[in-house]
Amino acid sequence: MAKKLGDTHLGKVSLVKLDNESYLFKIDQCIWADTYHPQMNPHDVTCPFALIALAIYQITTGRDVCMADSEFSPHGSVTKVEPRSNIMDKLVG
Repeated sequence: MAKKLGDTHLGKVSLVKLDNESYLFKIDQCIWADTYHPQMNPHDVTCPFALIALAIYQITTGRDVCMADSEFSPHGSVTKVEPRSNIMDKLVG
């Protein structure tokens, strides 16, 4: 998916594996960041590209995901992608 999004020239996309089930979805040099990131209040917001990553993760693994907040920068964003069960385990554990 990172390669496909990168091929669109919308920005530099990478996926960093954190453990067996968790990843960081990063987009840098996003063509829309200069225009939109300064205008929004980036709290409780998920990057639209990260929504695609979350959907692909859920479809390919069959595991439910939670809507993750993205951390925005002037040039892109970072979003954690992980199954909902990991998040619930952290809350309960």
